[in-house]
Amino acid sequence: MNKKTKILVGSITGCALVLGAVATGLGLGLQKQEIKDTSGIETTIVEAKGMKLQLASTELLETGATQLTFDYTILPENATNKAVTTSLAWSEDGDSSTDDDTFKTSKTVTDYVTASEDEVEQQITVTCNEAFGSQIKLTITSDDNPEATAEVNVDYRIKRTYSLDFSGHTIASNGQWSSLASGTYQESVGTLPFDGETYSVKLESAVVNSSVSTALTSYTALLDALKTGNGASVLTEVNKLSGADYNTAVTTLNAHKTDAVTFTLSYATIETKELVAGYDLGSTTTKVEDITVDNPNIIF
Repeated sequence: MNKKTKILVGSITGCALVLGAVATGLGLGLQKQEIKDTSGIETTIVEAKGMKLQLASTELLETGATQLTFDYTILPENATNKAVTTSLAWSEDGDSSTDDDTFKTSKTVTDYVTASEDEVEQQITVTCNEAFGSQIKLTITSDDNPEATAEVNVDYRIKRTYSLDFSGHTIASNGQWSSLASGTYQESVGTLPFDGETYSVKLESAVVNSSVSTALTSYTALLDALKTGNGASVLTEVNKLSGADYNTAVTTLNAHKTDAVTFTLSYATIETKELVAGYDLGSTTTKVEDITVDNPNIIF
C-alpha cells in the first residue's frame, strides 16, 4: 500500500494582505493567531497541531508590491519527494461574506497575486501586486500525492489613505480652529473591512506670531487665549481691556487676521501639519485713550 504524503502550511500576511489557511483531507486542527504592529501590517499565522511553523519573511519590494514567504512541512518528514505545485484562482461566490463577488468579473487573478515554490527551502512565496476586492484561493498540491493538498484563503484588508486640508486662515469671533481644518480619507478596495481606529483632527500646540507676541506682551491672558484657537475666548479677553490697551489689541489682531498664530495639528497617521491663522474680531470700536484741552487756563 502506498504511503500518503501530507502537506502542512502556515499562512502569513503583511501590508494588509491576509492569508487564512484551510486544509482539505488533512485533519489539521487549525489554530489562528493574529499579530499587529505599528506599521499597519497584519499577520495571520495558521498553525497545525503538533507542528511548529516559522515565518520566513515579509518584504516590501521596490516596486511597491508586498512579498510574503512562508514555510511548509511535508509529512512524513522523511518523504523522498517534497516538491509541491501552487495554483491561484478567485474563490467561489459566497465563500467569503465580506468580499465583493463582482470585483473579479473579467479580471485575471495573477494580476493581483502570484505564488511560487522553493522545494529546497520548502517555502512558498506569495506576492501581492495590487489591492483586490474578491477573495483569492491558493491551492498547494504535493507532486508525489495529488490527494495531499492545502488551501489558503488570500484576503486584502481595506486600507485608508489620509489627508488634512484647510478651508481658510481666519477664525471667526464665534468660531474655532477646527472649523478651518478637515481630515478626510479614501479607502482602497479589499475583501476584509477596515479595522483601524477612527481618528479626529487634534490641536497639538500653538505659537503666537513674534510680532503679535511682542505687541501684546503685557496681555498674558489674551496671548493664552490666542493659542486656544477659540474666537469667543479671544474676543472675551479683548473686551476686558480698556482705553489704549484695547485699541492696541484690536489694531494688532486686525493687522494679522490670517497669520497671528501657527497651530500644529495632527490627524491619523499623517505627520503633524501647520495651520497659520488669525482672528476676525467682528465689529469693534476705538476706545477713548485721553482727553486734552488746548488752553487749560480759564479767565473770566
